[in-house]
Amino acid sequence: MASRMIARVIVAPAGTTTYTSPPGPELAGVVEGSVVELHLDVAHDEYYRAEVLCHPEYYSQTTMEEIGWIAKNRLELANPLLAEYDYDANGDDELGFKQGETVFGFVEVDGWWEGYNPSNGQAGMFPGNYIKVLPKGAVAATVPRPAPAPAAVAAAAAPPEPFVPQALPMRMPQPSKFEETKTGPQTVGGAMVQNPMAGKAVQPAAKATAKGSDGKFDGVNEQQFAIWAHYQAYMCAFTAFFCGIYTVTWANGDGWKCEIEGKTISDIYILNKTACGGGNSTGRRLLDHHTCCTAGHCCDPTEFNDVDLWGSLEIGALSILMAFLIPIFENEDFGFGLWMPTTWWWYERRVSPHALVYFICAVINLGAFPSAFTAICLLICAYTYQYAFWRQEAGDGGRERRQVAKQRAAERKAKADKQEDGWPLDWYRTTPVYEAIFRPVSFYRKLVREDKLSIYAWTSFFVFLNLFQFFFALGVWVDLVNTVQEDMIDGKLKVGCSSEECKTNRGRIEYGFVSDVGPLAKACGACLNLNCALIVMPVTKLLLARLNNLGNSYNSQNASANIFSQWFARCCAGPFTRYVPLSKNIEFHKLIAYFIFVFAWGHTIFHFANYELASVGTLHTFEKFGWGGTTFLTGFFILLSMFFIYTAALNRVKRAMYEVFFYNHHWFIVFFFMLLLHGPVFWAWSLIPLLLYITERVLQQLRGQRAFLVTRVEWVKPVLAVKICPLDRSSFIFREGQYLYLNCPYINKNEWHPFTISSARGDLSIPGGPSNPLRVAIDTGEEVMEVPRPAGLDKKYRWAKYCPVSADYNKMNDWEFLDKHETCYHDYVSVHIKVHGLNDPVARSWTRKLKEYIELMSPGQSFPYHFSSRDSRGDLMLGRRFGVDNQPILRVDGPHSAPAEHYLNYKTVMVIGAGIGMTPCASVLSAMLKYRWRFGQPPEKLHFYWIVQHGEVDAFQWFLHLITELEHIHFKQRSGATTDEARADWRRYYCEINMYVTRAPKEKKAVPPMVSAPKFIPPSETLPPRFTVDQLYAEMYNPSVSSRKQVETMSTAKDASNRLQDVWVWNGRPDWDQVFANMARGAVDPDIGVFFCGAAVIGADLQTMCQKHSINGGVAFSLHKENF
Repeated sequence: MASRMIARVIVAPAGTTTYTSPPGPELAGVVEGSVVELHLDVAHDEYYRAEVLCHPEYYSQTTMEEIGWIAKNRLELANPLLAEYDYDANGDDELGFKQGETVFGFVEVDGWWEGYNPSNGQAGMFPGNYIKVLPKGAVAATVPRPAPAPAAVAAAAAPPEPFVPQALPMRMPQPSKFEETKTGPQTVGGAMVQNPMAGKAVQPAAKATAKGSDGKFDGVNEQQFAIWAHYQAYMCAFTAFFCGIYTVTWANGDGWKCEIEGKTISDIYILNKTACGGGNSTGRRLLDHHTCCTAGHCCDPTEFNDVDLWGSLEIGALSILMAFLIPIFENEDFGFGLWMPTTWWWYERRVSPHALVYFICAVINLGAFPSAFTAICLLICAYTYQYAFWRQEAGDGGRERRQVAKQRAAERKAKADKQEDGWPLDWYRTTPVYEAIFRPVSFYRKLVREDKLSIYAWTSFFVFLNLFQFFFALGVWVDLVNTVQEDMIDGKLKVGCSSEECKTNRGRIEYGFVSDVGPLAKACGACLNLNCALIVMPVTKLLLARLNNLGNSYNSQNASANIFSQWFARCCAGPFTRYVPLSKNIEFHKLIAYFIFVFAWGHTIFHFANYELASVGTLHTFEKFGWGGTTFLTGFFILLSMFFIYTAALNRVKRAMYEVFFYNHHWFIVFFFMLLLHGPVFWAWSLIPLLLYITERVLQQLRGQRAFLVTRVEWVKPVLAVKICPLDRSSFIFREGQYLYLNCPYINKNEWHPFTISSARGDLSIPGGPSNPLRVAIDTGEEVMEVPRPAGLDKKYRWAKYCPVSADYNKMNDWEFLDKHETCYHDYVSVHIKVHGLNDPVARSWTRKLKEYIELMSPGQSFPYHFSSRDSRGDLMLGRRFGVDNQPILRVDGPHSAPAEHYLNYKTVMVIGAGIGMTPCASVLSAMLKYRWRFGQPPEKLHFYWIVQHGEVDAFQWFLHLITELEHIHFKQRSGATTDEARADWRRYYCEINMYVTRAPKEKKAVPPMVSAPKFIPPSETLPPRFTVDQLYAEMYNPSVSSRKQVETMSTAKDASNRLQDVWVWNGRPDWDQVFANMARGAVDPDIGVFFCGAAVIGADLQTMCQKHSINGGVAFSLHKENF
C-alpha cells in the first residue's frame, strides 16, 4: 500500500507563485488549516500529491475526496504521536482519542498539542501529557481513512491507575472565525512576508483559575475593557446624582423679572409701556430713544418671565435613583460588578446584560437637558461593556482573591488582639495631622530625618496656592456682583456712554446678571486656570531632565572648574536637587488631576445652580462668538474628555490593558482645545506650559529619529530582552536607573511605551566613561575571545585572531579562526519587556505585537535572534536598523530621569526590586560590580534584595545568568588585587545579594533543565567561578532556609547551604523589620539610600520601615521608590 504522511495547509495555494508548474491538477477547495494526506510514492521536488482529510470548523466546504498537487512550501508536516491513555474531548475544539491510537500533532504550545486523529477524522487540541512523541518513521505506513459519517467520540475512561497525568493549565478556547488573526502571509512594505506563526495554533499560556471555580471564569480574554466599563459606571453614578438634582430644579427655572433678591431695580430701567406706544413691544428695542424708560435702556418684567430650562421632575428623580442603584449593581461583593462567568447565557451569545441596563438608563436620561450628559456617559459605558462581552472577556472581578485576603486580615487582627491588652484608643496620635498640630517640632525633625520635608513643603505650598487663588477670585466676583446689583437697584449703573463698560451694563439691565452663586463658579474656574496650566509641567520630560541634571552636573563635573562653578554647586545646585522632589513628578501630576476634578465639577455644579436662578443673565454674560450656548457646548466636551481620561487612568485599568490608558489619555487634546474656547483668559495661563509641552512632543519626535540598531533579542517567557545600540553613542548618555520610551512604527507610529534601562552605562561604552570589553562575531553574535599569538610565529607577521568562547582554540586550525574585522565590540543598551496578552487568541497588547514582529523578521529561526546588516559600502555590521517594512525597527526617546539614578549620592545603598521591577536594580548592580568599583567609585556598600514568586523564577533566568556573571567578575577583580594597598581599597566595598522566593512548594521538586544554556567558561580561564548558574537556579527552585532566620543565619553560618559567594537565597517574604533593624545597628554611614521598584504595597511597607528605623541623630533611611 502507498506510504502516506499527514500535513496541514499553512496558506491555500490559490493566488500563490511557485517556481514551476505542478505536474498535474492542483488541489482545490482547501483553506488555511485544512488537513491533508501526502502520497509519498509520487516524488516531486516542489510539490506533493495530497488528499483532503478535513477542513477547519468555520469552512463550509464538506467534500472530503479532493486529490491534487500542492506546493511543499504551503504545508506544515505533522509529528506522529502515540496515545498512551484515553482522552475525552471536553469541547468542540478539543480532540479525543483512545489508548494505542496514532494521532498527528502540528504544534505544541504550553503543554497542549493541536493535531488530527485519523481514527475519527477530527482535528483539535489535546493535552501533551496523554501522548508520547514518536520518531518520524515509527508511524504505520498507511493511515486509516475516517468513516464516512464519524460518530461522536465515546466518553473516554479515566487514565489507568496508578498513573495520573500531571495537571496542565486550563486551555483557552479557540478564537472565533470572526476574530482578526495574524496568520498567513502578510504584505509589509509591498513585499509578501510569511508570518512564522502562520498555520500554528497560537494557544495562549494557561491562566490560573480561582480555586473551586471549575474554569468557569476562563474566557477567551481576561477582563480588560470590562474593568474600564466598571469604573465608567461608577463615574456615571456620580454624574447622575448631580445632574439629576439640577434636572429637578430646572423644571421650574427663574427668568429675569427686573428683580434682585425680591427687590425691584430702579424705575429708570423699567420699561414704560405707555411711553413706548401703548405697550408696543417694538418700543423696548429702541434703546437709543428716551421714550421707553428714563434711562433709555429698559428691562421688560414680562418678556423673560416664563423660561423653559428643559428640566423634568420625573426624569431628575429617576436619575438620582440611578445614582444610588448603579453602585449597588456594580458592587464586586454582592452585586453584578465584573461578574462574567463563561457559563452565562449572555457570555455564549456575546450580549452584555450590563450594556442593556445602562442603555435603558441612558434613554431615560435623554429626556431632559441637564441629565443629557449622564445619558451620553451611560451610552459610552454600555458600548464598552458590550465590546467586552463581544471579546468574550470573563472573570469574577477578584472576588475569591479578596475573600482570601479578608480571611488572612481577620486572622492577623485576631492574632494582634491577643497581644494587645485592649483597643488602642490613641491610634490617632500616630497620624501626621495630629503630630503636625500638637507636636510640630518633633514632626519637623521627623520630616528632616526621613527626607520628606520637601514633599510636605511643596504640597502645602500647592494647597495654599489653590486656596489663595480661590478666595481671591471669589472676593473679586462677590464685590463685582454686589456692586452691580446695588447700582441697578439705586439707578447708578453707567449706561449712557459708548465704552465697553456701558455696553456691558446695558446688557445687564436688559437680560439681568449672574446670581449670588456665580462667584463660587468663577472661583472654581480661576483655580482651573491655575491647575490646568500646571498639569502638563510634571510630565514635560525636557524640563525635568534639565532640572534633574542641574545639581548633579555641577557637583560631579564642574565643581572644581572655577570659583563661580564651586559657588553655584554649594549654594544653588545641591539645595535645588535636594529640596525639590523631582522624582515625585507623577505623584504631583496626579495631585493636580485630583484638584482639577474637584474644581471642574465645582465649577459645573455652581454654574448649574446659577443658571437655575439667573438663566437669561448667565447666557448673556458668558456669551461667546454671538451665541449664549457656547459655554454649554465647550463645557460638555471638557467634561466628556475628563470622563474618558479619568476612568482610563485608574491603576487597575492601566494594568489590565495599558493601551486603554494610553489612547484615552490623548483626549487631553480635546480638553485643552475646548478650555481655550471656554475660558476667556486661559490662553494667558497656559501659554508657557503648553508651549513647553508642545516643544517636548516635537523634540520627542526628533529624538525618535536618532538611528538605533537592534543587535540581539532573547525570549524566556514572558520576558523579551532587547539589546539596542545608538549609532552615535554621544547622543544617548544615560545613568543607571533611568528609563526610555520605545516606539515600533510597524505597530503604531504614535504609540510610545516606557521601559527601564536594565544595562549599565559602561555596557554602551559612552565617551568619557568605562568601556565594554565584550566582543562578538558579527555574523553569529557569539561571544569571542582573542587567540594568543603562537610562540614560534615570526615577528614580521601580524596576529589578531579570535575564536568563539565555546571553542578550544588549541584544537582549531588557523583557517578556522576569525579575523579582527569579522568581530566587533558589542556595545548595547538593554531593556527587558514583560509581554502581556499571551493568553489572548490574537495579539492585542503592544508588547505581544512587538514580539510577533521580531519573529516576523526571523522566519524559521528560534530565539535568541542576532541581527546584522550591510552598511552603505556593503560590509557586514552588527545590528539592524530597518525592518521588513523599510521602517526603523524601534525608535527610542530618552533617557529620562527616575528615582533610582540618585543612588550615586549615597555611600550605602539598599536596592530592592520585586518581580520585573528589578530591571533598574539590575542596571545598578551591573554598574557597581562591573565598572564603578573597578575604578574606585561610590557607593561603597551594596545591599540588594529581590522578591520573586516561585512560579516566575523561570521567567528571570536571564537575571540569574547576570548575577552569576557579575559575581564572577567581582571575584576576579578582588582576586586581582596583589598589593596590600589594593587589597585595602577592595575591603571598602561590600556586596550582599538577597533573593527571596515566595510561594515555594513545601516539598522539594525535581529541578528541570534551564531554558537558556549557561555561559561557556573558556579552558584558559585561570579563576573559574565560585558557583554556576545551575547551582543558583537549583537553590532558587528549592529554597531551603526560611527568610525569618535571615539575620541569625547570616551572622552565624558563613558557609550556609543557601549561600553562593555573596548571594543568599531565602524561602519566603523578607522580614523588613528584621532587615532594617540589622542595617541600623551595623550602619557606618549616617545616610542610607533605599531604592525600590515594584508593587505599591511593598513600597508602603518600606516607607513604614524607613520611618520606624530612622534614628534621631543617627542613621536615616531615605526611600526613593518607583511603583508600577
